[in-house]
Amino acid sequence: MRSLSEISTAEFTKDLTSDQLRVGMIIQAALGLGTLFFFSAVLIVAFLRQSTLANTDSVDLLTTLTLANIIMFVALSSVGQFVYRSRFSAKQLESAYSNDLHDREGTIITATPAIKAISFIRTSMLIRTALFEGSTFFGLAVLMIAATNGLLLSVSWLWINVAPLIIFIALIVFTFPTRDRLVSIFENNVNGIK
Repeated sequence: MRSLSEISTAEFTKDLTSDQLRVGMIIQAALGLGTLFFFSAVLIVAFLRQSTLANTDSVDLLTTLTLANIIMFVALSSVGQFVYRSRFSAKQLESAYSNDLHDREGTIITATPAIKAISFIRTSMLIRTALFEGSTFFGLAVLMIAATNGLLLSVSWLWINVAPLIIFIALIVFTFPTRDRLVSIFENNVNGIK
């Protein structure tokens, strides 16, 4: 065997234990909850610092930041999808097969090829999610700036900056690493790729 693509579905599902699933679930849930907690802080600040007067300089800055957020979201989500898909090339699967896994102290872990495939899929999902998270936090930072200036509740178009959060949470929910989803990713993106 020279590639993760040579692992059978039976081998993959045998090593896809609850512990292996739990790692991905905890990471995915933590990423989503972190953004939601930050958003709740934005809402608290917005309701505590309401203003009816819009400072023109602040609105101009927020307009620029909102445009940057839109561009960043499109760019990072595109890059995230590209990186995710490119990781499942035959060359990457061969490389992942020959790479060693390490624990927290840097000690090499003896892992079956199926465990390496699980780790590879989990890492691929994490990379994509982290890129989406970057633009999500940028949008939340724009909202926090607007809230601290007392403008979030009075300048309604600023709420467009919450769109990356909504899409990010949808990504978290629809790609949450369940057993069936990981087996499907394995069968469609890893197994038999030449």
